Amino acid sequence: LDEPVIVDLKTTERDADRSSWLVNVKKFGYREQCEFYRDGGEHEFGVRPRFIFVVVSAKTYSVRCYEPAPYEKSFFQRDARERVTSGLHELAACRASGDFSERQDVEHF
Repeated sequence: LDEPVIVDLKTTERDADRSSWLVNVKKFGYREQCEFYRDGGEHEFGVRPRFIFVVVSAKTYSVRCYEPAPYEKSFFQRDARERVTSGLHELAACRASGDFSERQDVEHF
């Protein structure tokens, strides 16, 4: 390949078809994960890598590959990028202050 690519293998209890996959994308935050990994790839390679999910259904053993739409054309990827950036800024502030107590969405166990 002439460009860097991140490939993420995912297994699912659902089918690997597009509609089932999009349910998992939303449920597990895979858009945000994609943008977070691509940030790391861009830091490492100097260019923003492509990202491909390889999805394997444990139910039917079917395999499908999905690549997010280009950032410039996708509201969902831009929105995910903004959430990742916001989360990283919030993490930096918590680490700087040593105070993580205001985090309402963190479940302790």
